[in-house]
Amino acid sequence: MCDLFLMHSELMGIDYSLIASVALFLACKAMNYVVDGKIMEKSRSVLGVYSRKVFASCVKKMREAWHQMKTTTTYASFDAVYSKYLTMYGLAAKNIEIPTYSQQDLNDWFYTE
Repeated sequence: MCDLFLMHSELMGIDYSLIASVALFLACKAMNYVVDGKIMEKSRSVLGVYSRKVFASCVKKMREAWHQMKTTTTYASFDAVYSKYLTMYGLAAKNIEIPTYSQQDLNDWFYTE
């Protein structure tokens, strides 16, 4: 999904590293995957570049972008990307539901401030 987010015009002003972190967060939520706590603790010192507030704002923007991509015909051109995922990885990315998350999920991610 990250390539879809990188092509979305409303997200182009956001740092790619933040987009990558949010994409990983949303992917983990969508697939019910939990990142090992030891990895989280070790990674916080390196990845804690953004505040939780900035991270949460980006999560909201990317969820809105994902919703637009799934529900409007404006983004029908992304069908090629969806086909790539299906062909290369057997993943029907178009059918993945937009995940929900809690404030605690945001708090437990890499960012500490």
